[in-house]
Amino acid sequence: MKKFLIASLFASVVGVASAADNTVDMTNLKCGDLQIYSNTTLKQVKDSCKIKKVGEYSKANARNMPAKYFDGQDAMFEVHFYSTSQDGLIRCDFNGSSDTATVVGCRNNY
Repeated sequence: MKKFLIASLFASVVGVASAADNTVDMTNLKCGDLQIYSNTTLKQVKDSCKIKKVGEYSKANARNMPAKYFDGQDAMFEVHFYSTSQDGLIRCDFNGSSDTATVVGCRNNY
């Protein structure tokens, strides 16, 4: 029983740590010379960042997306790019696919 409790505790701690590691420090998120803020547009990211992948998705097929991202809309546009201020690939979600769409949120791309 003790082993089960210890294993359960460890699994919950690892799960919480993994979820927390997915966040991105938006105060220091850059690609190239572009500092990314909540008012950064999709066009700015496309023009300044080394893009790996882009795509649109809806509420119905969204995976691991916080519900707050979809507040008042049915679809999001996601861009995967290489950050110059943080190691690795970053995913940013935009409130549409037009050039004027702005960032809703960003996270690490594990």
